[in-house]
Amino acid sequence: MSKDSMQPIWIGLSLLTCCLFAAGCSSEETAANTPPPPPPTYVRVGALEQRMIRPELRIVSTIHPRRTSIVASGANGVVDEFTPDAGIYVEKGTVLSTLRMKSTDLQIAQEKAILREREEHLKSLETGSRPQEIAEAKAKLLALQVGERVANQKYKRVQELYQKKAINQDELDDARERAEAAAQLTEASRATFELVEQGPRQEEIAQARARVSAQKEYIDYLLSEREKRITEAPFDGVIVDTHTFVGQWLSQGDPIITLAKMDQMVVVANIDQSMLKYVIIGDKVQVNVPGTSPSNWEGTIATIVSQSNWESGSRLFPIRILVENNFTESEGRKIPILKEGMHAEVAFKGPEVEAVLVHKDALVRTSGGKAIFLYKPDAENPNSGTVEQHPVETDIGEEEYIRIYFADGSEITSGQVVVEGAERLRPFQSVSILPEDQQPAGGPAEGDGPVGENPVAADQNASGATATPEETAPAGETTP
Repeated sequence: MSKDSMQPIWIGLSLLTCCLFAAGCSSEETAANTPPPPPPTYVRVGALEQRMIRPELRIVSTIHPRRTSIVASGANGVVDEFTPDAGIYVEKGTVLSTLRMKSTDLQIAQEKAILREREEHLKSLETGSRPQEIAEAKAKLLALQVGERVANQKYKRVQELYQKKAINQDELDDARERAEAAAQLTEASRATFELVEQGPRQEEIAQARARVSAQKEYIDYLLSEREKRITEAPFDGVIVDTHTFVGQWLSQGDPIITLAKMDQMVVVANIDQSMLKYVIIGDKVQVNVPGTSPSNWEGTIATIVSQSNWESGSRLFPIRILVENNFTESEGRKIPILKEGMHAEVAFKGPEVEAVLVHKDALVRTSGGKAIFLYKPDAENPNSGTVEQHPVETDIGEEEYIRIYFADGSEITSGQVVVEGAERLRPFQSVSILPEDQQPAGGPAEGDGPVGENPVAADQNASGATATPEETAPAGETTP
């Protein structure tokens, strides 16, 4: 083989050697510049378990008096006396205000005088005629009977004289007229005597009695109108507001005070329809009222209002709970311990149910709702592993735990879930379990940072770039 024919072969080998050398240098440079994979995120885990619980539902509620009344004026008039003040406890029958009474009292006195007159008239009718009146009527009757007898005797003598032609016809007619008139007068006197002897008619007595009864009823009406001018407390309670004072004109129906009956209070708890199955009328519930002594009260579920305020967008149903109130005394005044407007926390407990529970800290809010991160440990190292995200629904709880339902249809009844550090996790991310009494190596001291923030990753996030091996190597050492 000639020298000219060997020249291309040597040129090809030289080019191949340069390419291989360049490729080796590029691989070493790329390996040197590639950052190491980030260390796993530190988290704490808790148990996911299935067991029987008695669900407890706590609702923040408001306290109201069971009965509140706006006490109003019963008549028109000017306020003459007004004694109550807001916050005072009053008993039933306590006089709250009095309107002017002068004209009313004068009218009542006048009508009472008329009543006495009518009563006396009725008494005279019921007593009948006096003996003297009867004797007078009888005497008049006897006198007229005598006059009638005399007139009849004279008429007979005149008739005899007329027959003898001793007198004329006119004298005979005069004698006859006197005799007939005397007879009529006698009859009238006899009727008068009988009326006097019998006394007043029963109809007259009945009319008099009716007039007396009507007058009594009219006086009773005036007295009731007078009572309307005196306003009394309709029940024992606390005055929560006043609406008038001395000298003010009040029309009938104008408010005077607002009175609240506070011996029994009503706690109104608004509950979602899905929780109504845990509310049973008549059950005892615990009511916690902060700032009172005692702070824990026992209540009884009285009613479930069967209408929500759905027109305004609320689907919550009011539950009315009765709580017996207690009173303290200060300067002789009774002061209720539970007051209107206080907030209270009501604990409803339902029957035992089987539930899959996680700690409340395991819940993470996502754009699609709530979720948990299920911890899957490695086969070789149980303290390291990955996490799986599962969307869940929640309802009832017991203390720090809450029941979950897997929205993706998973049937998981045991395992471990992330309870700290889940906010920064992504599905299938590598994690390491941090013991309760330890912090991440080189990480922040207790209270300086949250669990789940890796110190190297935090350093990278803070600088905005990955440190090279030369920058992270200890002093005195070089990288290959």
